[in-house]
Amino acid sequence: MPNKYVRNWDEMDRKMKEQFKNSIKRDARFYRPKFNKDGTFSAIIRFLPAPGDEVPMVEMYNHNFKGPGGYYNEKCPTMIGESCPVCEDNSEHWNAGDKRTARTRARQQGGISNILIINDPQSPECNGKVFLYNFKKRILEKIKKAKNPDENMVRMGVKPINVFDYYEGANFRLVAATTETVDESTGKTNKFPDYSQSTFESPSKLGDDDYLEQIEKQLMSVTEFIDPSGFKNYDALKEQFVKIWFSKNQQQPSSQFSQTLIPPQQMPVQQAPQQMPVQQAPQQMPVQQAPQQQVNTIDSNDLSEDEFFNMIKKKKK
Repeated sequence: MPNKYVRNWDEMDRKMKEQFKNSIKRDARFYRPKFNKDGTFSAIIRFLPAPGDEVPMVEMYNHNFKGPGGYYNEKCPTMIGESCPVCEDNSEHWNAGDKRTARTRARQQGGISNILIINDPQSPECNGKVFLYNFKKRILEKIKKAKNPDENMVRMGVKPINVFDYYEGANFRLVAATTETVDESTGKTNKFPDYSQSTFESPSKLGDDDYLEQIEKQLMSVTEFIDPSGFKNYDALKEQFVKIWFSKNQQQPSSQFSQTLIPPQQMPVQQAPQQMPVQQAPQQMPVQQAPQQQVNTIDSNDLSEDEFFNMIKKKKK
């Protein structure tokens, strides 16, 4: 007689992934590129300002990884200056020499801004419309470099581009190809979009004043994504992290972090994330991959990995 308490965990994982995808799609404000069958994508977009005097973009950090107990996909509270249990445990692993675990669960960097779809051959129904765009580190870096080219680029005659400006901004050629990586621990192949070939065109005015007025009416706020009320508190994040990572996991919680952890055998399986990952609130106008799967990053602005984890370690003392 079959054991009624046995679950089909492969099927559970499939359902959780599907639930997560559906939860993201509910927000129709966000633009989501549709890739061709060959794994490529291309479109021309324009980064836009936000309404009024609001910052045009917010930098985001989130944690997105799978553990024995399910998926952890949450905003990282370090982006609003609060402590993060995942970053704290990552710091313990990093300083103990286990950089692989820290990278597996690292903060993923990106940003959210308004964009205008100028030409998307894969989704022509989006052309001429304004969306919010949740982009990842590679595009963020291109925005920063366009706004503040390095000395070598300046010597070559490259001038800064006021990326979000109607008059002095520039169209952006959003180009992607699907890249594969192999997880050394499982041997599984992971796919993610590579936007490294995306580039800004030469600066140009977006349109006449009548057209700009139409665009202005469509702009959406981005600061809601860094409102502290939208973040789970530290204890709730820690409980969720423990359920997902340490449940049935041969790894044990690191030294300082383990003092308040719930024993792994008491942990139920975590349900799929309910919210779209949204990730650092800038103190000034921010210039800083959604996925599809994402690439882990650990750097915080100009901080190296060592500096970031040492900073967390000092805060805990």
